[in-house]
Amino acid sequence: MNNDPIPVYPSSSGEETLEDVQREFPGWRIWQGQYDGRYYGSRSEGAALSTPACEDPTHLRDEILAALSRLAEGRLEPWMRP
Repeated sequence: MNNDPIPVYPSSSGEETLEDVQREFPGWRIWQGQYDGRYYGSRSEGAALSTPACEDPTHLRDEILAALSRLAEGRLEPWMRP
């Protein structure tokens, strides 16, 4: 599976939405926490990648890109490797 981001244009408001991020990273499960309202992401398959709690969808997108960068550079903890 190709985990490269798919280019997505922000909503008409100019801010990224959770749906924008999900379209850009279809290989990820992303959601907004029911109680804390923060945004989370975890990879659906392959190496066990996840993001810290994020304040908004743009921050979540940045954290997903950082996780994918660590994967590409081989900077993963042993438990994260596929």
